[in-house]
Amino acid sequence: PDPFLPGEAIDLATALAVAGAQNLDILQAKARLAEARGVRTEALGAFFPEVTGSFTAKRIDGEIQASFGELERHAFSTVLPATGVGLSLNPGQALFAALAAHRSLAAAGSDAEQVTQDVLATVAQQYFSLEEAQARVRIAEQALTASRELARFARDRESAGAGLKVDVLRATARAAADEVRLAEAQSRFRAASLRLALALK
Repeated sequence: PDPFLPGEAIDLATALAVAGAQNLDILQAKARLAEARGVRTEALGAFFPEVTGSFTAKRIDGEIQASFGELERHAFSTVLPATGVGLSLNPGQALFAALAAHRSLAAAGSDAEQVTQDVLATVAQQYFSLEEAQARVRIAEQALTASRELARFARDRESAGAGLKVDVLRATARAAADEVRLAEAQSRFRAASLRLALALK
């Protein structure tokens, strides 16, 4: 089936909204922008101190010899808590990474904006081409209707003895030519609708 038929209206605002929501180029550009934001956030995190901690517990069960030579069973427990705070070992590297991530984010933002503008401009262009093609289809349909009516009138006049055979042939040839022009206009309309559908994806 055709992406857009003459009876199915789609306005420019809808076409642009659909492109913004589902166009693959725009979605990829937005994904790169989100990735760049994540990299920047990670780079900024290198400036904050990292808190590390550890906890060790040990328990020993066994028998030991008491003062008077008797064996007694005892349990020994050892707890070694340890915490520490560490800062970045290379603040210069962290600063460089943060600046690079910031520039990458700015570049990704500009790229996403440019891709979006390019896609929307293409969609708008294809939309107006579709509108023009649809108008040509309607004009061709009206012309064919008129030429068929003229051919019918010429045949009626000839049957009544008030017209010439050449007028019938001329009117019939014109109707046939209008049929060809309508088919060509419909073909151009289908091609324009396909180009618009592809631009939306």
